[in-house]
Amino acid sequence: MGLEVFTGKIADLVPTWPTGTDPKSQGDDHLRGIKLTIQQDCVAKGEFELNPGIGGYQKLPSGLIIQWGEATTDAGGSVSVPFPMPFPTDVLQTVASTTVANTTVTVAWQTTTALDLLCHNPAAGTGAVALIRWIAIGH
Repeated sequence: MGLEVFTGKIADLVPTWPTGTDPKSQGDDHLRGIKLTIQQDCVAKGEFELNPGIGGYQKLPSGLIIQWGEATTDAGGSVSVPFPMPFPTDVLQTVASTTVANTTVTVAWQTTTALDLLCHNPAAGTGAVALIRWIAIGH
């Protein structure tokens, strides 16, 4: 009996493979059951919904949602960013950062649909134009 080829995608799992009557194949019934559960109960129901990319999100079966993205501030150092998808209930935590030297980033305001970010250059006492990357967790 050969080995099942797995490419790292749940959609590629074959729930009817391997087959046979030997003890190994009978034990593999458990694996087929796990495959079916993952495919039918989790993936098909959207419990692991993923929207990958620069601005995206991952939904988990527990209801927790992780979202991320990036935005560039204006000359005054601020930017409003809509979340890739609204949080159904609440935003628990948002963190933002930039790689621009001598600047600080603050999450000034957030709702279940958007957040406002501020980038400041303390030495100059002004806002700073910067690319900001952020991540938010909620449910």
